Formats: sequence, C-alpha cells, structure tokens
Amino acid sequence: MEVINQAIFKRFSLFTIIGLSFVAVFNVADVIGYIPRSEPSPGLVDFHSYWYSGQYVLQGSDPYEAYLKDEPLHFPIVHVDGVISTEASIRQRVSQKETVPANTAPIVLLLTSLSLFSWRTAGAVWIVCNLVLGILVPYATWICIKKYVPYDVKT
Repeated sequence: MEVINQAIFKRFSLFTIIGLSFVAVFNVADVIGYIPRSEPSPGLVDFHSYWYSGQYVLQGSDPYEAYLKDEPLHFPIVHVDGVISTEASIRQRVSQKETVPANTAPIVLLLTSLSLFSWRTAGAVWIVCNLVLGILVPYATWICIKKYVPYDVKT
C-alpha cells in the first residue's frame, strides 16, 4: 500500500511541478508582450486606473469624489523622473468616466507611489512587479505543497 501511495505522490508532484512551471512561463510571456508599448494599452488598463487615481491623490483630491463629480486633473503634471505630462499624453483610450478608482482606499494610497513617475516609467515598474510575482507565486506554491509530499521528488 505504501508503494502505491508513493507512486501517487510522485505523479502528483510531477504534475504540480509541470503545471506551476507552465503558469510561470505563461505569466512571464504574457507580461513581456506589453513591454514595447509606451501608451496605455489594453494590458495595462487596470494599472492605468490605479495610476490615474494616484494623480488625484498627489494633487490633494479624493479620486472617488473626483470620479463622481467628473473633475479633471490639473495639467501639466511634473513627475519625479522629469517628464511633464499633458492631458493628451496620459489619457487612456477609454473615456475618463471609465477610469474608475478600482480599489479600496489603502490600495489606492499604496499604488499612489507609482503615480510619482511618468506613465512609461510607472508602467515598466508595474510590469517588473508582475514578472517577479509571476515567478514567485508558483515557486512559493510549490514550496508550500512540497512539505506535504512525504519524500524528496527526484525524477
């Protein structure tokens, strides 16, 4: 019976390693596809709403209230990386009304730190964070699952 259990765990471990490796490779490949784009792209729509909301916070406004009242940002915006943004340079392809503050207040405040940078720089940092998490999460999942496997997997 123990031999059967070991064979089941070995197969489960092998499928888990293959599955998590596939997830990591897919995440990296998916994120790398967004690197060449400089304007807000369909892959960065979620981040644009966070970044755009952060612009309101940096100007001393409540992004939720600004959304409800349809208040515009004050331009030009000077970023810490030296880039000066105009309305046309940061406008998403969707309308401003669709740029909804998409998170709870603590997350908006946390992500506001990326709003200090221009869109291109902040997008690159966001992509790097996604790459790191795309590799780290499957690895951490494997580490957590591995402790339940009763032996070392050597294939």
